[in-house]
Amino acid sequence: MKKLTSILAVSLSCLALGAADIVFQEKCDTVPANAKGITLTEGVYGKAWKMDGTGGLTVDKSLDLADGFTIAMWVKPAGVRNYQSLFYYGYSLYWRLQGKSSCFNFNGWHTLEVPDTFSANEWIHVATTFDGTTMITYADGKKVGEAKPANTKITNKDSISLFFRPEEKQESRFTGEADEIVVYNGALTPEEVAKLAAVPAEKN
Repeated sequence: MKKLTSILAVSLSCLALGAADIVFQEKCDTVPANAKGITLTEGVYGKAWKMDGTGGLTVDKSLDLADGFTIAMWVKPAGVRNYQSLFYYGYSLYWRLQGKSSCFNFNGWHTLEVPDTFSANEWIHVATTFDGTTMITYADGKKVGEAKPANTKITNKDSISLFFRPEEKQESRFTGEADEIVVYNGALTPEEVAKLAAVPAEKN
């Protein structure tokens, strides 16, 4: 079993998380030159991104997720309107806010929706895992929803879009804050997701 590199601050730097590897990571402590509508603010761990709803970030990267995935991040929406995009990797993987609900579309299907997940101006850690059969969504380290997608093939794309969906208009652009975005090439266990959702003692 391989040890997984920690994505978080020093307080979590010794964690060993499962047999999956990080295939994408954004710690949100700097703003990339090609980002639009993103500035820095105080986050859960150091700095975080603050999105004003006018843009987002596109990262040129293809992900090998043939054995499953975990996508996790801290999110603080400024409002809970519909269609706000969190993570978009084509129709294969598309995660958004649907009002207060967490809505994960997998292969073009509205696969897993969890009501009453998000609240305006409140930090929450969210994660969705897929092990090749079962998709699970977590909120603050606790399982809140599960589904078994009919189509489990993940089609590789050339880029990831964070906090907006390229072919949609203004309504897809997220307004709020985000921190510690990470993608693994396998499904983390509930215990591992709970570790990612741990809040530093000074934030309690």
